[in-house]
Amino acid sequence: MGLEFIKEFKEFVGDNSFCIYGAGFLGRFLVSSTDIGKMDVKCFIDDKQRGEYKNIPILGKEALKDIEYVLVAISYPRNEIIDELRNLNKKVFIIDGTVFTLLREDITPDIDLDEDYAFKILKRNQNIKNILLIKLDYFGDTMASLKSLYYLRYKYPNANIDAILTEESAFVLAGKGIFDNIFISKEYSRNPSSKALYINQMPLKEYDMAIDVGFGPDTRFLLNNIKSKIKAGLYSADVNLDISVPILKPNVHINDLIEELIDKLPTYIKSQKQSISKIAMFPAASTPHKEWIEEEFINFLGLLEKDKDIELINLYFDSENTLRRFNIPPYSKIRYNISLDFKSLKTHLQTNDIFIGVDSFGSHISSYAGLPCILIFFDFSTIEFTPLYTDVYIVFRKNPYPRKRPFVKASTVYSILKKCGIILT
Repeated sequence: MGLEFIKEFKEFVGDNSFCIYGAGFLGRFLVSSTDIGKMDVKCFIDDKQRGEYKNIPILGKEALKDIEYVLVAISYPRNEIIDELRNLNKKVFIIDGTVFTLLREDITPDIDLDEDYAFKILKRNQNIKNILLIKLDYFGDTMASLKSLYYLRYKYPNANIDAILTEESAFVLAGKGIFDNIFISKEYSRNPSSKALYINQMPLKEYDMAIDVGFGPDTRFLLNNIKSKIKAGLYSADVNLDISVPILKPNVHINDLIEELIDKLPTYIKSQKQSISKIAMFPAASTPHKEWIEEEFINFLGLLEKDKDIELINLYFDSENTLRRFNIPPYSKIRYNISLDFKSLKTHLQTNDIFIGVDSFGSHISSYAGLPCILIFFDFSTIEFTPLYTDVYIVFRKNPYPRKRPFVKASTVYSILKKCGIILT
């Protein structure tokens, strides 16, 4: 998509000469690494630097008097710079830090809308939200393989990981920060029917992966009673595992065997077209100037309320006082979630299909909980501060000057949402 900006600038300036306002990294990059360097660049304009770059002189603002077209190439252009140029009746085209990010090779080109740009960051680390580990071992085997369980959490830092343990394993593993929920099998026995019955009585969910790494009697048959997209474990002749490693290897420590299994586990499960019916939103941001302007936010809620495919709109607030700042209509699909602790917030977010909102805490914890994100920006730093863990679809204004709160249109974000079933899978 970055090349589209260069194409637009060529159409903007035509055959006229122009200057580049800003002789820093961004301006020099445009001259050295894009077709702008092949155009009729009269000079750079810079407040401090003098000299030349690529045979183009670097001059002060006094040189502006003879130039009509100005390409502003500053990562963080201040409003007063843009206002000054426009007051001088200059024809201004802006490439700032946000636009520069679109020249990166790891950006997927997508929509060019009338007043907004949208682009998608390529697949991130993972979309696996829920994992079940079965480890019906005693003290010794649990301690001997403890390192591998930390490795599991390291590989899936934002997943919800539940565990079925013996009382002995739970004694060792509780409080270690590895598992979100622990279910203790008090009636552990070698009788397959009794264990299956006990498993069926546990409040288990449907998992992305279920893994059995027990070294005692073969318990892999328990996976037959678990609803899971992928079943993995140490090898067993009794169960058809999707992923496995031998239960023993000569001269290989049992901890290393489990780590070998964990290395083989995927971090991303390809799915069919995603059904989006539950939306997570955090209307409040860390500072009010980062919030989506109320008119467009309310318009967007209205579009969701009318959409027959949308079942719930989950709005999250840190307090009742924050909620009272917003004049939210009494729509039937809206649910309010207020003052949740971190664990409860993460768990509740996982009931949604996607996060939509501005760059703030809500976007980052939503991504941490495994949700793809539609993220609304109004300035630079789109790449540097995007959520880390999942796919992110970014939308922002083409020329967001003067800088003010995000005023991307509700219709723009809604059109992206309706595409996300394909885009974010």
